[in-house]
Amino acid sequence: MGLVGSLVTAIAINASANPDDPRGSDIRLLAYEALKSDPAQTHDARGQTFRTRAIQQDANGDRHIRMDRYYQGLPVIGGDLVLHMTKDGRLKSTSQTISSAPDLDTHPTLSAEDAWKSAFKHTPVRERATDGKGKKGLAAGPGKNSARAARDARAGSRLVVWAGKKRSQLAYENVIRGVRADGTPAEVHTYVEAENGFILGTRDRYLQEKGTGKTLFSGQVELETTPSRQGGFELKDGTRGGMTTLDAKNQCAPEDPECQSAGGGPGGGTGGPDDASGPQDPSGGGDGSGDGRNGNQGAAFGIGPLPALRAASAAYCLSGVPVCYGAGEPGRRLAGIPYSGAGTRSLGEGDDLGGDTPPEDADEDQGGQYPPQSAGDDQGGAGSASPPDGGGSTAPPPDGGDNGQGGGDNGNPLGVPGAAAVVNQDNTFGTGDDADRSTAAADVHFGASQAWDFFQKQFGRDGFGGDGRGPTLYSHYGDGVVNAFADPQNFVAVFGDGDGRNVKPLAELDVVAHEMGHLVTLSNNALSEQGEPSALNESTSDIFGTMTEFFTNNPKDPPDFTLGESLEADGRQKQLQRFMDRPSKDGNSPDCFSPGVGQLGPHSGGGVSNHFFFLLANGSGKSKFGDSPTCDNSQVKGVGNDAAEKIWFRAVTTYFTSNTGFQDARKGSVQAAADLFGKDSTEARTVAAAWNAVNVK
Repeated sequence: MGLVGSLVTAIAINASANPDDPRGSDIRLLAYEALKSDPAQTHDARGQTFRTRAIQQDANGDRHIRMDRYYQGLPVIGGDLVLHMTKDGRLKSTSQTISSAPDLDTHPTLSAEDAWKSAFKHTPVRERATDGKGKKGLAAGPGKNSARAARDARAGSRLVVWAGKKRSQLAYENVIRGVRADGTPAEVHTYVEAENGFILGTRDRYLQEKGTGKTLFSGQVELETTPSRQGGFELKDGTRGGMTTLDAKNQCAPEDPECQSAGGGPGGGTGGPDDASGPQDPSGGGDGSGDGRNGNQGAAFGIGPLPALRAASAAYCLSGVPVCYGAGEPGRRLAGIPYSGAGTRSLGEGDDLGGDTPPEDADEDQGGQYPPQSAGDDQGGAGSASPPDGGGSTAPPPDGGDNGQGGGDNGNPLGVPGAAAVVNQDNTFGTGDDADRSTAAADVHFGASQAWDFFQKQFGRDGFGGDGRGPTLYSHYGDGVVNAFADPQNFVAVFGDGDGRNVKPLAELDVVAHEMGHLVTLSNNALSEQGEPSALNESTSDIFGTMTEFFTNNPKDPPDFTLGESLEADGRQKQLQRFMDRPSKDGNSPDCFSPGVGQLGPHSGGGVSNHFFFLLANGSGKSKFGDSPTCDNSQVKGVGNDAAEKIWFRAVTTYFTSNTGFQDARKGSVQAAADLFGKDSTEARTVAAAWNAVNVK
């Protein structure tokens, strides 16, 4: 196990282990005191509430507590922070991007309808005219039947606080679901200033890849499988959290409005019935009806968990939308997470810290319950964290799932019609030829297992979400899908078969590992916003995908710093390749940082940090893996893959927040290197030099 692997440990507190120090039994109290100890640094002020998202503890006892911020009950977009605390609870420093505490009126002057008009003017997804039946649909992509696109574009709206660099503003978050010109799904979140209707920012919840893959030739590999109830064996890995690979039968999820299924329309011909019951609020007001799939789990390809709505917010929702946003009640206090205060309990799963009331009063002021919820209630965790109002989904999961306890719901969490386990009687999957459907499935399963082992052995991480859960993986998704997607909210990833002509199935190891990287990054809500954070997010998955390839060191797929080199039948096209030594070789990505990088697509903008990482690991000039220039004509001597990957992992999981840009990424990675190797170490100096070399200074 490497240095970081021994540095990071999971946290579980036994309330009776230290009876002489009751503070040690409740990390919430320590975090609360840290917030209050230096409000100038934490930007804690009256009217704010904080929720614990995750906790990381170093070997020396220092803790890093990742928190979401709310103001008058409204989520503060970009207001999340990380408290860096000593073992005894003293605040050392914070990582955040806001410069002051929110202080604003939470009553909008712009109407909700005017906010929608502004949102549609600034999104690539268009609202179709009324069709005579009172329904509004989506603009269909090229070659698509507009009738299949006839479902509501307005996926929901809520009030939020937009944390700008200079000041915070009240905004509407309007969610528009549809399809882009290339046929890929879109769910665009547009933040509309709630006074004048200006667009403050956007983000797309869909994580999608247009290729970082190879053919289905990883050679003969060892797979972990499970005896199947049907007889034979299936691709379910009990040694890695129940990680399961399914065959999607070239069908699509019902929530994916424009994915083309084989032999039918979106969602597998009919697309599946709408859930007329809409989202259910576990804290009350709902009757618990619904099919257990759409309750509070979110739309396919979502980024991060979304809050459930109270019954009073139902007017803001649309029937059949699995995740809906409501404006809620401005000023309402967030409910607490039930906590018994006794026994052993993992921390970092949605604990609330009121900005004005100490957490020990949670049972009175924050809706705490004694005793805690039953084991069947989902109380948060990676991929399904509890909503800010303290409720957890109690709808039964599909196909005998466990509702988030003790592993993922590996039955069919996206509800893809016909999706089935990949079963073989003699425990041999695939033939090395994509004519055998289990070949691509075996590559997906193998790639995910290697990524799991990479994060575990190199960094001590227990699974992609840090909670030991295995994801559900869909091979053969859709018909002619030239893409791979990660959905951290539902804890799944899907892999298309390519176009059947020039592009091969997206099942090569570094493609799969790239998608698993998204599950790691976004389980902490890191790099979830648009612009520079989105570019860094994609680059982080490129880095983790590449490092997994080196970790595996398969002679059938020799490791390198080029992604997608064998995905296209004619590799000279370079449309799906990424070059970390010189990103500009793809014709779109920059080698060097400039103020406009955040305006590029995330896969292109990520070229800057891909180039940085290559220089950090390999150095500048000619090497076995390419010829890498510098933007300032400097020379950089690399520190090697092992040190470089440990620095980047610690930066992402410890210092990066949802809105981290390139300048903050530099600060976080320099600090990560200092943590691991020392402030004046060669590694720390090389991190700074590599950022200088790509013009991030």
